[in-house]
Amino acid sequence: MLFKVKDYAKTINKDIRVSIVTNATRITEDIIPMLAELDATFQITIDGYREKHNSIKKSPEFKEGTYDVVMKAIHDLTNAYNSRINLRINFDNQTFKHLHSVVNDIQDIDRKKIRIHLERVWQTTASDDSSTGTDFKEFINEMLRLNFRLSYLNFGRRNYSCLMDLKNNVVISYNGDVYNCTGRDFTSTHQEGQLTSDGSIEWEQNKLEKRTAIKTYNDSACIRCKLLPQCWGLCKQKILEHPNKAEQMCPLKTMEITMDDYITYRFNNEYISRKIFGNKQPVFFT
Repeated sequence: MLFKVKDYAKTINKDIRVSIVTNATRITEDIIPMLAELDATFQITIDGYREKHNSIKKSPEFKEGTYDVVMKAIHDLTNAYNSRINLRINFDNQTFKHLHSVVNDIQDIDRKKIRIHLERVWQTTASDDSSTGTDFKEFINEMLRLNFRLSYLNFGRRNYSCLMDLKNNVVISYNGDVYNCTGRDFTSTHQEGQLTSDGSIEWEQNKLEKRTAIKTYNDSACIRCKLLPQCWGLCKQKILEHPNKAEQMCPLKTMEITMDDYITYRFNNEYISRKIFGNKQPVFFT
């Protein structure tokens, strides 16, 4: 299907970008040439260090655990072509005490082909133990010293809160159901339209009107905040689910390092990016 889309795009002088979110257990050597032809990029997730990951991502097919399978896939992809991988590390309060092993497992990967994204497991909260923040900061600094680029929290120079808030961004499921959020189950409750046989979308007008009426930055707490241009407030999905809760759900409340440390990290991260790529930065998952 993707090759048909790619061929059609050429006939109208367009190109496509293939980005795949995966646990990487199905990326085998025999399909990598196809992925290379599509110039596919990836977001691949690990749940911390080997033992932690294997305790969460289990499969009867991989009795030794899936961590090494994922790491092999990452190396196979980056060795095969100019792939770009956003390695998402899901973390909890214990993760950073053990992540030196993850660092060792990706040390040999071309820094142009990989970026690290840090995401707290949403069912957990930061510990009151100050060592949690210290471990987090030390891990960030260690990765920067090794010239890895990182992303943490959803702050960046853009004009939207979430990609799915953009007018022309939609999620089309395998059966033609249309959604406006990638972070919710694909159920009838969240469905907002249906793909028709002529390729247009038949929207549920009531849901569409509610969503398009939202301005994510139009909250008194957001308007007062100096970081609004880097944030643009809660996404439309969260506002629909939690109206008038922007201040309580502000991402700054979950920041696990100080603002001074965050700014330092962002500066050093940008320095490393420019050292590697110059002014022409690659497109990665946000």
